[in-house]
Amino acid sequence: MPPSIPFRDQLRSGDLDLRCVALALSAAVLAAIAAAIILAASGRPEAIALYAAFSAFCHQQIERSWLLASHPLPVCVRCFGFYLGAFAAAAAAMRFSMRGFLLAGGVALLTFGAEMGGLWAAPPAVRWLSGVLLGWSLVSPLTSPVAVSCSDAR
Repeated sequence: MPPSIPFRDQLRSGDLDLRCVALALSAAVLAAIAAAIILAASGRPEAIALYAAFSAFCHQQIERSWLLASHPLPVCVRCFGFYLGAFAAAAAAMRFSMRGFLLAGGVALLTFGAEMGGLWAAPPAVRWLSGVLLGWSLVSPLTSPVAVSCSDAR
């Protein structure tokens, strides 16, 4: 018997739900972040390609990034929090909450606006938490048990 291909039957029938897609994508992004650090720490040139890829989505300012093994993450702490929050929402199949969505968006906008306006330099933990909340709240509508699956969207 040939080896099983993950999600093969769901792909054929069109029943692969958005939760699986969000979980796979967010896990892949987190794995790429980890790979960039591991490759950079090993002195591998492949790390440059991963850092370059993430530069399309993140400013990568070193003062706003965490260091691991003496190398900055290829994304800032807020982006890292966003990807982690997206993964957590997909893994937990959280139900969408408008109150949570508005709270997360408000926290993100408040911290971002205060920083852009020069009113406050948010510490890394606050930036990270605002990213986690935003990732969680934006992905939860896709991963909620009552969300529309890919096959229902046709």
